[in-house]
Amino acid sequence: MPVLKTLSQSDPEFKKYLLGSFSKIERALPLQSLNVSTDSETVTFKIVPISQIQVPPFFKKWTQILKIKSFILFAFPILLLLFKDYLDQANFDLQLGLFSAFGAAFLFAAINLRNDYRDHLSGLDRVHPESGSRAIQNGWLTALQIKKLSVLFAGLGVLLALPSLFNFPQLFFLVAVVTIIAGIGMSNYRMGLKYRWWTEVAAFLLLGPLLTIGYQLSIGVALDQEVVGIGLISGWLAVYFVHLKNFEAIMVNDQAGFSNSIHVLGFEKSKILIFIWWIVFIFAVDVYHWIYSARNWTYSFVFITLGMSWILRKKMLTMKSPVSSNFQTTLRQLRKLAVILLCIWSIEILSYLLVIELA
Repeated sequence: MPVLKTLSQSDPEFKKYLLGSFSKIERALPLQSLNVSTDSETVTFKIVPISQIQVPPFFKKWTQILKIKSFILFAFPILLLLFKDYLDQANFDLQLGLFSAFGAAFLFAAINLRNDYRDHLSGLDRVHPESGSRAIQNGWLTALQIKKLSVLFAGLGVLLALPSLFNFPQLFFLVAVVTIIAGIGMSNYRMGLKYRWWTEVAAFLLLGPLLTIGYQLSIGVALDQEVVGIGLISGWLAVYFVHLKNFEAIMVNDQAGFSNSIHVLGFEKSKILIFIWWIVFIFAVDVYHWIYSARNWTYSFVFITLGMSWILRKKMLTMKSPVSSNFQTTLRQLRKLAVILLCIWSIEILSYLLVIELA
């Protein structure tokens, strides 16, 4: 028979069980959370020996913990920048480029881990079965281990960024801005970026203009309008994914009092917001191609994005409520549309490189 233990936030052992520091041989798996993010919160834990925890194979486990699929949000704009600089025959430092890219990867992983930690403490991951990596809830790692891992990855990211900072002091201003935003986001979970409507602003900046401008400067290449344009597009796409995640958790966010644009607008108006957000995104992508790409690819993208927009609108019309049977499936399909578009864009980049090599 499993051992169950219910603790309230006023209990002195509550935080130890929530963090997983109560034992070295057991895990406390949260089964039920009531009154989340309030002073009267209670959590029922199932106490399980670590030896009985079912852990997936190493690769699957860590790709899920680190949310590798989400890395496309920072990896693609960096790929696009490097391709642009290659075509422009810019004299960039490849070694610094690699250091900066891996530094960004570690920092992004640190943010993902920190989000899991904060979402677990706040209750979002404990009451929403689709939220987060589920590493803490499944007992693969404790919340405390996730926190320590996020600090380690953040440190590695900073170390890898140091060579660029020493070579290009102008980066210090951007680093200061990023540090301020990240510092607020890592503050107390009831006040941090994660649960405020301006989390969208932070995602737009960190995965958009600040990322592309910062990376371009870090490899010693001058800025131009295209760099900013890539940043605006990638930042807008990042917020699209944020909206989808908040939309997925609209009922949980409402119950817990987490404020964001989706929560404020409600279900029906949020559907309109997401559709408009997508239309602006694909319009920006088509304009970018009209300015910087070959005409055959420009026309192809116009045709592809119009088709995707029709599919997205049709899918969203089928969602009648957040408890409808197709709700989760439709949201996954909406995410896939954006990923497919980036994959097609990557094929375009490879086609240009192939033509250059064969010329």
